[in-house]
Amino acid sequence: MELGTGVSELDKRLGLVWEKYAAGQKTAVDEIYDDIMPFCLKVCSRVSGKFVNPYDDEASIARLAILEAMARYEPDRGSILLFLAQVVKSRVLDHKRREKRWYSLPFSLLKQVESPVDRQADEDLLEILNDMDRKREIEYLQLILADYEISFADLVANSPKHRKTREETRQIALLLAQTEELKQHLCEKKMLPVKHIIELGRFKRKTLERYRKYIIASAIILAGDFPHLQTFVLSREGMEEPPSSLKL
Repeated sequence: MELGTGVSELDKRLGLVWEKYAAGQKTAVDEIYDDIMPFCLKVCSRVSGKFVNPYDDEASIARLAILEAMARYEPDRGSILLFLAQVVKSRVLDHKRREKRWYSLPFSLLKQVESPVDRQADEDLLEILNDMDRKREIEYLQLILADYEISFADLVANSPKHRKTREETRQIALLLAQTEELKQHLCEKKMLPVKHIIELGRFKRKTLERYRKYIIASAIILAGDFPHLQTFVLSREGMEEPPSSLKL
């Protein structure tokens, strides 16, 4: 089961920390604790059916689960991040069973960590991982757009409403992202190379000027490491409705 780009990096880093931990460096987990704890809290929230903050009982359980996962993980188990999620899930369920006497839970939910999680459980965990990846992409995009004096509020206000216009702006963004000269101009000048775009694509100056910020943001997404946002930009409807995270 493949993980997203940012998540794969986190999985790799956690694996390197585990190697140190397994070699006797028990404090190695401190190197990645702040990065994996948000993920563990999301797993806790999914299992508990409520939002879990760092001060809840489930958060304490997650902290202990991190150490347990580090102590029990073996390379043949596959992704260490998914293994960690399984440990957190199992321990939270154990807690719920003790505190609320959930004796009616299906046995499949009470399996030991050694048993593989079912496909739906894996999909739930991967959904959490993908949510984390999308959040990272959006935060990174926000930093880049700041150099162009573009905010997410600008994108919401500047997005084209008609399908034909969305398609035109998408084609302009693709041209920018795929043409090295245009992309370089955009990165260096922080401006649309309007004249060159018109010459290459015969696009309308009015469209370029009216939707300048939207086009720039779309081009940055298409040219950069934004796999989740790229899917959104290239969808049939384009960015008719910006991602909910951009509205905040």
